[in-house]
Amino acid sequence: MKRVYVPVCALIALSVFGSAFGAGGVLPGDGLTATTAFQIQDLDDFREFADPANAATYWASGVHTELTVPLNLSGEEYTTAVIAPDTDSSSTDWRGVPYQGFFHGNGFEISNMTIDDKDDCVNNVGLFGRIEGGTVEDLGIVNCTLIIGDDSAATRRPTGYIGALCGNFYGGMVSNCYATGSVQASSHCAASTMSSTSSSVYSLGGLCGSFVGTMSDCYSTCTVNASASDYYSASPHSIGGLCGSIGSSSTVRNSYAIGPVTAEVSRFSGGHASAIYNLNQVAGLCGQNYGTISNCHASGTVQCSADNVSLSDVRNVGGLVGYNNGTIHNSYATGSVSASAVGDSRVAYCHWVGGLAGNNQALIDKSYSVGAVSVSASSNNFTNIYDNGGLCGVLGTGDMITNSFWDTDTSGMTTSAGGAGKTTGEMMTEATFTAAGWDFDASDGSADWVMAGYPQLTWQPVEKVDQEELTTLAQYWQMTGCTSTQPCSAADWYTDGAINMLDLKQLAESWLGADMITAHRADMIDDFETGDLTALEWDDYYTDWSVVSDTVYEGGFSAKSAEITYNQHSYLYMTVDTTGFNRIGFACKVSSEFDDDWLIFYIDGAEQGRWSGEQNWQEHSFPITEGVHTIWWTFADDASGLAGANAAWVDNIRFFNAE
Repeated sequence: MKRVYVPVCALIALSVFGSAFGAGGVLPGDGLTATTAFQIQDLDDFREFADPANAATYWASGVHTELTVPLNLSGEEYTTAVIAPDTDSSSTDWRGVPYQGFFHGNGFEISNMTIDDKDDCVNNVGLFGRIEGGTVEDLGIVNCTLIIGDDSAATRRPTGYIGALCGNFYGGMVSNCYATGSVQASSHCAASTMSSTSSSVYSLGGLCGSFVGTMSDCYSTCTVNASASDYYSASPHSIGGLCGSIGSSSTVRNSYAIGPVTAEVSRFSGGHASAIYNLNQVAGLCGQNYGTISNCHASGTVQCSADNVSLSDVRNVGGLVGYNNGTIHNSYATGSVSASAVGDSRVAYCHWVGGLAGNNQALIDKSYSVGAVSVSASSNNFTNIYDNGGLCGVLGTGDMITNSFWDTDTSGMTTSAGGAGKTTGEMMTEATFTAAGWDFDASDGSADWVMAGYPQLTWQPVEKVDQEELTTLAQYWQMTGCTSTQPCSAADWYTDGAINMLDLKQLAESWLGADMITAHRADMIDDFETGDLTALEWDDYYTDWSVVSDTVYEGGFSAKSAEITYNQHSYLYMTVDTTGFNRIGFACKVSSEFDDDWLIFYIDGAEQGRWSGEQNWQEHSFPITEGVHTIWWTFADDASGLAGANAAWVDNIRFFNAE
């Protein structure tokens, strides 16, 4: 056997740094620079890195750590933040060791992270509990589930600083990071004693709970939900699709949120007559902003509701930001915003609600909103709905909204505390915005906006009709019965209920364009010129009308009711798919006993119109929704008296689309 001599110094190096040559133990690397960062190469390495016992090694300021593989945490159980957790859930103040280093995700994802605090109302929750002066970059948090709070606490324990990436980010930078999944927090107290503490959820966001620092090129699609109830007092606040709150001197740019945001305060059974519920600072991107938001957007729906036996107050709700005391520039919101308050015995307030911002106390410039805005309040005593608007609900004294707009058609709002209301057509016209100084000029490579229906930020990927639509067409090819409620309607661009060459033609016409060009199927008609009841699919079982040629509206034929007498009915009946159409029209004629024997027209059993007596041919049309409907005409005799021909005629039945 050949002997191998290993120097003593090499043995020492292997003893100290041995795992630098493989994963699973002490992390490879030295952490001194980005190129010599500690490496997380498998789940064991991640556990090593996340262990608070190793915080001094891996979490300290200036230490670099990098992810070199995707991680699946589906088998892990967490009740607090995975890294840098808060060690004292009984206090809202931070307790623990924060993360202060550099974390390089290298474009990898951490998937299936679940944090369930088991009703412990922990604070500072996320992949990172608290970051102080650290940096996180190029990391995805995918399919996460955060369930934080208490559903039936005996004492009031607020919970806050919760986000998929970081619960409490204080100083430093986050870039090219994203989160998908759900983030929910609750605070429900069953105590019937009064205290100075409210049941509250605060600083809750899809990506970060509370954020102070610099954020760029980040997004969240997380569903964000906050709920609270209390016998005396509940006050959730600072809730957003991306961040719950953004602090002063912070910058968030080129980022967005598209997940729905829901916040609700529900009455506790038998709540106190003096109970006060406040729901405050809720929005699609950020609940509360004291920093600078630029080139950002939000498209998730925002829904807020407070239901109390006493006083409810819902305020500072917006499509982008709920309460703004910083700067919003080159940003927009497209999601709907709704707020409602119920206060049975005292008062219900619903105010400071807007399509972009609920309350602006600083500056909004070159921004817009298009989402529907709705507010409501109800009380047995007093309701107060005020300062709600299409773009902004309320504007502080001396504060400004400049060069900004909202869509009066889609928002349902004609007034706003600042901004200019425009029709949808005007909002889709570039000149509306260039006249206000918006930069669409791409010749110098620095344009902020591009038209894509409504204005879109230039950093956003421009949506085009391409391979994705072709794949959808292939998925549903040759399917029929595609009403608007069926998945296959996604490829029914000819809107005739069938996926075929007509839809392929629409795809070809739209290829690489910004929007799919749809077409409506040709009008569906039965003018009875076939001489029988075959042009449409009439139901032979119920239909007893016949086609005649002696009395017509146009052409050579019409349909006539059967011969009937007292207390009898005659039906012209069909079940039809009206996909692509929104109206039905026909001509009819009646010769009967006035006000006793009737021609009646029904859609799905609901009467649409009736005619009796001697009425010559008249045209009628009625709205009809897309989908499968049962329609029929009935000629009905009553118990006594016959007059005229005792008959009814129908001609030129037409399903069509009225633009």
